[in-house]
Amino acid sequence: MGQGYWVCLIPLALLMAICVSGIRPGALTREDKVIGWSESYQHKDKGGQAKSSLMVEHISWYPRLFLYRSLLTPEECDHIISVARPNMVKATVLDGKTKKQVPNKLRNNKETYLDGSADDIIQQVERRIARYTFLPTANGEPLHVMQYLPGQGYAPHTDWLDDWWHPRLGNERIATMIIYLSDVLEGGETVFPNSTGPLHVGDPAYSKCAQQGVSVKPVKGDALLLYNLMENGRNDGASMHQGCPVIRGEKWTATKRILVNHLPTPEEAEATKEAIKSASTAREAMSGQFHTS
Repeated sequence: MGQGYWVCLIPLALLMAICVSGIRPGALTREDKVIGWSESYQHKDKGGQAKSSLMVEHISWYPRLFLYRSLLTPEECDHIISVARPNMVKATVLDGKTKKQVPNKLRNNKETYLDGSADDIIQQVERRIARYTFLPTANGEPLHVMQYLPGQGYAPHTDWLDDWWHPRLGNERIATMIIYLSDVLEGGETVFPNSTGPLHVGDPAYSKCAQQGVSVKPVKGDALLLYNLMENGRNDGASMHQGCPVIRGEKWTATKRILVNHLPTPEEAEATKEAIKSASTAREAMSGQFHTS
């Protein structure tokens, strides 16, 4: 290599040194630090002996789907169900005209929301979600726990917020993580009708509903990460998904919807939680009737 090659490298090396020396992690606030900055994650939380290594399976690029095998331990799944069960209520939506809660036409199941600081185990789960998605806990909506009995499901829907809500919430849902808290004997799959990828047409292990597109069977402890937005920030129509009706057994899930920006301060958290729930349920009310067939 000639002398000119090294001469070209010297300015580049100096520039890199200046840039690196200018980064001061200590100057960032705790909330400003992006998850994954200068840290490694050991899967050794208290409250359950989770696997030391986690298998992440790529499911699809359209939409972007990733399946985390055994993200939660069976004990953690059971704990979340036990905390949520006493507070489960029938799914409702906010009627835009009467301003009252009415039966949900997209979901005919039961639900509740859990505060991320409810107890140590739930806090650990929240931190684990943040570390594996590389998205801060402060950007997550309250954990949404849902229960489905035979015949119950979730109609096709998208998780992004419609343009009407943007100026009201000043935010957007970049990703959603669906954690399966239980196995399901038959049915209950998550299916993406607009997806491109391997299908399960004719596979008796999957329900007829699940054969519409790329689908994932609920397995206790697994978590499905889906991106609601494309790389350019626009809504991804392929992210539309459906919770297939349960045929046999019972299905429990915990859904974490993750926003682009941080949620407001703790003092405003309660009001924000209600605003987010109202926005979500009102969207569903405008989306049409739910059918289990």
